[in-house]
Amino acid sequence: MTFILLGGAFGLAGGLVPGPLTALVIAQTLRFSRLEGYKVSLAPVITDGPLLFVSLFLAHQAQSIAMLTAGISLGGVLVLIWLALDTWRASAPSINTGRVAESNIGGANSLKKSVLTNLLNPHPYLFWITVGGPTASKALMAGTLHLVGFVASFAIAIVGSKMVIATAIDHYREQFQGRVYQLTLKGLALALLAIAGQFAFDAWTAFSGLN
Repeated sequence: MTFILLGGAFGLAGGLVPGPLTALVIAQTLRFSRLEGYKVSLAPVITDGPLLFVSLFLAHQAQSIAMLTAGISLGGVLVLIWLALDTWRASAPSINTGRVAESNIGGANSLKKSVLTNLLNPHPYLFWITVGGPTASKALMAGTLHLVGFVASFAIAIVGSKMVIATAIDHYREQFQGRVYQLTLKGLALALLAIAGQFAFDAWTAFSGLN
């Protein structure tokens, strides 16, 4: 039960704290549909499994961690700038009973965007290396079921919390029409650029630490 509660707490924190994935959940839900927001929410399920193994492998290699953080941050800067420009240039969608016409959803690429965003976000790596990995290791030492409980509760909490955000945004979609819609997307685009700036600073800091 302890590891289930820990996994749930970590997942809720990761799901609700503002960041590139949360911004993408909101943007894709507004631009396309709640389903596209749900797809973005699934990114941690796809990416965090490999991140867990990477974190265990790199747990005692400080130099490798610094290099990894710097490289991922630089890649994240490029992806976030691309997402910010894509969000900024978005035009008002064709709404039919509060949802985007099905023909417009084909170009959403929500899952691809979210997986790429999460893989190039250094924060999940740092979480698994510093907190998640050691906790998972302790859970495994206590028994396989403890590890399964920790990972499952983390996944359910982080995905579920982001799906709740997508549902809430979709429910109040009518409030985001017209100028409000455009201003909201432009605000999200600026938020993504600000996060890109933070990633660039993280990369500079990591590279400086190697010297």
